[in-house]
Amino acid sequence: MDIILESHIILSLLGIVCCFWVIAGWFKGVFRGYTTLICLTATFTASLSGFLLPADELRPSHLVGLLSVILLIFAINSLYVEQLQGGWRIIYIISALASFYLNVFVAVVQAFIHIDFLHGLAPTQQELLFVFTQAGVFLFFSATAIITIAKPALPPAI
Repeated sequence: MDIILESHIILSLLGIVCCFWVIAGWFKGVFRGYTTLICLTATFTASLSGFLLPADELRPSHLVGLLSVILLIFAINSLYVEQLQGGWRIIYIISALASFYLNVFVAVVQAFIHIDFLHGLAPTQQELLFVFTQAGVFLFFSATAIITIAKPALPPAI
């Protein structure tokens, strides 16, 4: 494995762990500033580093990475420039969660490809286990968005 791929994987996993910690804070009404910064930075950098991986053609992963970068730009702007004021709070929640979702979605795909046990259970990624796993991930992030938007405003970002 080369350094770019290793860095991409580490950044993706760091982003996932930090983002789940940030989401846990949202449920408690706590803003985790440094963890949020790490989450957004790691996820943004992981999304960009995916374009450095060898590829002969445009792949779906490139489109997911591009969408993630766009969503993260909205999330970062909403949080650090607009400071979650007015409608920017909802834009932040939706764009941040959508980018986090894409990172987890790709991690699940990669897990079913590269972890022998999971690959054996769903070798084509069309099996019910894979579909239900991805549906569960989608439902988690959708429910989180609904709950977080319905809660009172997050504490100030800065």
